[in-house]
Amino acid sequence: MTVLDLPPDPAGELGEVPDPFLEVSAEPLAETLDRYVAFHKRFVHHPDDSTHDLAVLWAAHTHAMPTWRATPRVFIVAPEPGCGKTTQAEVIKFGARNGIRAGSASAAGLFAIITDFTVFLDETDNLFSDHPDRRVLQAIINDGYVKDGYVLRKTGPVPVYGALAFAGIENGRMPEPTRQRCIPIQMRVGEPAEAFDPLDYIGYHFELQTQLVVAARSWKYVRPDVVNRTNQVWAPLHSVAAAAGGDWPERARHAQEVHQWPTEANEQKAVLSAIRDYFAIHNVDRATSTMLATFINADDTLPAVTPKALAGRMKGYGVAPAKSNGSMTYWRKDLEPVWAEWL
Repeated sequence: MTVLDLPPDPAGELGEVPDPFLEVSAEPLAETLDRYVAFHKRFVHHPDDSTHDLAVLWAAHTHAMPTWRATPRVFIVAPEPGCGKTTQAEVIKFGARNGIRAGSASAAGLFAIITDFTVFLDETDNLFSDHPDRRVLQAIINDGYVKDGYVLRKTGPVPVYGALAFAGIENGRMPEPTRQRCIPIQMRVGEPAEAFDPLDYIGYHFELQTQLVVAARSWKYVRPDVVNRTNQVWAPLHSVAAAAGGDWPERARHAQEVHQWPTEANEQKAVLSAIRDYFAIHNVDRATSTMLATFINADDTLPAVTPKALAGRMKGYGVAPAKSNGSMTYWRKDLEPVWAEWL
């Protein structure tokens, strides 16, 4: 891991501290993040606390955009209207660097501001379509995920790297390349609205908002090694959590476990994780295909597998069972490098 000191920001790249709070002293980053989580819970409901942690880490990472090689997109998604998508976007925008929310956007409008603002696109149900203008907009969303992302215009290359979140109804239209760059925040109808502070109150918390800016000028960033696209998407959030210390690194890991798209690739990873659990529970150095399939099939949340189907799933990880005492057997020594890389 590499620790990077963020220097003072005379150019104003990380945002300006409002005049009334120029004398705010930087507090420990973990304390600021904890206060922001408590603040977050005053406005939105999530059944798992890790969603609040995710929202706070993502907002915090926007204050250090020059640091990251890539920035994850956040998709605030719900199956139907009235689940609090817009409120969730507003509460994240509160803590983000130069947050701005828009109900619609053109390609030209987005690349004109995305490098200077954290952009929240609301009501994006029709954002993903085959219309030519929409395809250009999607290209900006995808290419702006990495620091060297550009679009080409007659005047030359235009940078489009920037933090972006969008909110909408899940309609299955999001292209897979965009989905791979996104972290989902699944909204649900939760507790009654009267149980939460009115959103109008959010503007009265300048001190906390300013503390995030002050902290961004003083904390140290830890950039973890990444081995695949999933970890690359989460790398900035793990970096912020590592810089905060305490229980934040574990909270970030839990948030990543919870906030994944329900895809076949994640089914693969769930099966691989279950195999690791079997070896840990039984403390063995080998297990037959039949034993592992029986263990996996006992969990209703996992896809059903036969010993033959299990071999097919594991083939993608470069692991195959070997015959031992007449049974097809998986060995811990063959699986441990795969667990280390993929889990």
